[in-house]
Amino acid sequence: MQFIKKHYEKVVLSIVLLGLAVAAAALPLQVSGIRRALDETVTGVGRTKPKPFKPIDLSTNEVVVRRFAGAKGLQLSGAHNILNPVQWKKRPDGGLIKISTGNELGAGAIEVIKIDELKMTVSFDVAAGGPENAEPRYIVTVSRDTEANPKKRTVSQKTPKGEFFNLLRVEGPPEAPTSLVLQLKDENEPITIAKDQPYVRPIGYAADLKYPPEKQTFLRKRKDDTITLQRDSETYKIVAIGPNQVVLSAKSTQKRTPLKSNASPPLK
Repeated sequence: MQFIKKHYEKVVLSIVLLGLAVAAAALPLQVSGIRRALDETVTGVGRTKPKPFKPIDLSTNEVVVRRFAGAKGLQLSGAHNILNPVQWKKRPDGGLIKISTGNELGAGAIEVIKIDELKMTVSFDVAAGGPENAEPRYIVTVSRDTEANPKKRTVSQKTPKGEFFNLLRVEGPPEAPTSLVLQLKDENEPITIAKDQPYVRPIGYAADLKYPPEKQTFLRKRKDDTITLQRDSETYKIVAIGPNQVVLSAKSTQKRTPLKSNASPPLK
């Protein structure tokens, strides 16, 4: 006992060192055991047969996708009345007319009955008498169907110069020529006219129109003519006429309305 009391610290230190020596000796064994366990775990996982992947059921999702693919957009305008009120107007005979497209009344309701071709005709009538020893003069008649004033549509003038032409030369005897060669004011190439062979070319169109809501008819309307509809405060001007179409322009708004013709094109 006396020895232990004198060498207490040495005894304790010896025990601790002995324990450390035992732990150090046992550590390789523990590491080897852990490594063996890990190898067995890895080997066991590698040998395990994987289970087949089970597809996810997406049938409900596919149904929703198909519904969206065939979905129709929300239409806020048109013939339906979900958000649009229906307007009705009274006919002259007391009946009612439903305004669905906006063309039941006004310019859009005008129908094109017929479109005719308008022509310019230049003809050589007769040789006019004149003073003795003076150059012979000739009467040339110009007819323009597009002229608004009927009295001015046909004009007869004496050569050598007129409002619409200049005389270039005379073919045949001056007293009784066979034909005249003229230069029209709006033509680049000269023309030749004889008594039995006038010069004719198209220069525009005239249209026959009707307005069924008020039973109005407008005949032989030309470009720049105006149209007034009953029960309509607007005035419409014809700004263009083609072989198959008439274009109207509202005087107050300048809005243009094209009117297609269902009739056959005018004969040439």
